[in-house]
Amino acid sequence: MTVIQLAKLSGFNPIITTSSAHNKDYCLAAGATHIIDYRSNPYSSIGSVVSSITGGKPIKVIYDSISSPETQVFCHSILAPGGTLIV
Repeated sequence: MTVIQLAKLSGFNPIITTSSAHNKDYCLAAGATHIIDYRSNPYSSIGSVVSSITGGKPIKVIYDSISSPETQVFCHSILAPGGTLIV
């Protein structure tokens, strides 16, 4: 959650995170502006959810704390050209 807090302090907006519904309030308290429940949204659908949040704009900075092959492929698919993926 430190990454969310640092993003908020740095002025990033929106701050979108994936989490279980159980941790939604914790993520919001840390500074996330949008929480996507990964249990009810498979990675194949999260891109469209993110797009609806950002108005279709690609993401300039992504922090992937899981760093599995599946999450890295997903992150690259929504990353802006020249954007930064932190793993």
